[in-house]
Amino acid sequence: MTVIVRYAGDGDAEGFARVRRAALPFMLATPEQLVFDWTHAHPDSHARPFVAVAGDGAIVGTVQLGIAHDSPEPGIGSLNVYVDPAHQGLGAGTLLLRAAESTSPGTGRAPSIAGSWTRRSTVPGPGGGATPQPFRPFPPARPGGDRAAAAPGAALRRRAAHGRGLRGRPRPLFELDAVTSADEPGDVRVAMDDYAHWRETTWNHPSWTGR
Repeated sequence: MTVIVRYAGDGDAEGFARVRRAALPFMLATPEQLVFDWTHAHPDSHARPFVAVAGDGAIVGTVQLGIAHDSPEPGIGSLNVYVDPAHQGLGAGTLLLRAAESTSPGTGRAPSIAGSWTRRSTVPGPGGGATPQPFRPFPPARPGGDRAAAAPGAALRRRAAHGRGLRGRPRPLFELDAVTSADEPGDVRVAMDDYAHWRETTWNHPSWTGR
């Protein structure tokens, strides 16, 4: 089966979301969410989505490529490959990776880190100056959605967790997000300091209904 790779547009959002849900069923993905994210991407991220399209016009794989604009280390990038499990083995992942490698988002060179989220570590390591990171599969979901008990003396308040009561002034939530994001383990360090962009893209995100 012939597979081609091209840039994704708003008209590809539904197929893009379908592939994301098929590859990572535990992550939220809707066409509206994707169009919002593409439209509101930070200009310094040079975000570029790609799709792999089969001969019948169906989207069978996707790539998200960009620069980590909120990292304190300049030139750090990310490359996430997703292939519909029903269409693995067609070479879509390899083609997507090659297309992304040939694109130097905004820096004139390949990002110094290229991470790949795939269900199986079958995508070859990137070239062009990018450094592959260890494959880290997502842990399987636990039946029943087990949740650790709250620490003694801690009270979990639904209202606070959903952001209500901030009265349109969510800066404390931004500061909490910045601290927790900086502490989150990962290949790319994060130093969030753009409150205006966070408010536009996180607080006003269509999937966030707790305002």
